Amino acid sequence: MCQQMLDRDGLKEEMEYNSVFRFLFGDLTEAALMLVLREAGVDIVDYQTPCELELAGYTVKGTL
Repeated sequence: MCQQMLDRDGLKEEMEYNSVFRFLFGDLTEAALMLVLREAGVDIVDYQTPCELELAGYTVKGTL
């Protein structure tokens, strides 16, 4: 919601230089962990399940 308000006002959000690498590292770590757990025979109940949250009249969509 904040990003949409910044876009509407014509402002660009500044990100730290290493934020993209942090996000990438987190995604790769999650994928590797899920692979190891699946191959170990662990029963994974939910993975990347879509979800929605109603917040102050706005719907925020994401995944678990």
